[in-house]
Amino acid sequence: MMTSQPELAEEPSAVTRNSLLTDIEHLELSYFGRAPSGDAAQWHRNWSQQSSLPQLVRIQVRFHAGDTRLWPELLVAPRISADVTCTYDTLTKRCRGR
Repeated sequence: MMTSQPELAEEPSAVTRNSLLTDIEHLELSYFGRAPSGDAAQWHRNWSQQSSLPQLVRIQVRFHAGDTRLWPELLVAPRISADVTCTYDTLTKRCRGR
């Protein structure tokens, strides 16, 4: 299920929900990057409490036996991060002070 809301929406009614994939047996997300300890980059099962994005995100889907759908392993390199310190200025259409 993908839930989204426009970044600057003030009303909760702007939230949309879409089912991306149904009736699967297993879904696995993993994250490739350097751990805070400074070790070499490797695959991790979670990426919480990190100060940066992972270098890669891997999505693996397995369907039930007999299901003819194919879903190849998907590797994505995140390229955009959110500026969580931004206070949006409606006049300049930018973060205040920038």
